[in-house]
Amino acid sequence: MSAINNAINPVTTDLCQFIYVSRITSTGLSSPSTLSDISEISIRNNEEDAITGVLCYGNGYFLQCVEGSEQDLTNLKNRLLLDNRHKEMKILSFEEITERRFFSWWLRSIMLERWITKGFELKEFMPFEPYNLDDKELKSFLNI
Repeated sequence: MSAINNAINPVTTDLCQFIYVSRITSTGLSSPSTLSDISEISIRNNEEDAITGVLCYGNGYFLQCVEGSEQDLTNLKNRLLLDNRHKEMKILSFEEITERRFFSWWLRSIMLERWITKGFELKEFMPFEPYNLDDKELKSFLNI
């Protein structure tokens, strides 16, 4: 994915997408402001790093899909691995893409609860259990 940085072959900014799921920890649950704190800090960091994406939370689970350069997403992944507000991170995808899906969102946070999505397209994904999504369901979910 990465290019070698030299005069003949300068570094290019590969556009990649990183998707993972995780579970909230008791530390994450202990603060009522956890989700707003995550959003506030992430928006600031993502704007700095030119990362765009969406963070979904519901039923004790996170699903995040972010886009940016390979290096910036690798740095984000490493920070997330150290974040004690979630656990059991499972990387679903880390791959090159040709264009951004979330080009106007530094980070869009979405709360997924059964009562919020009643009657909407996401209802089929309730209760929210992202570890159980297959590739087809994940793509369908992200398209919604």
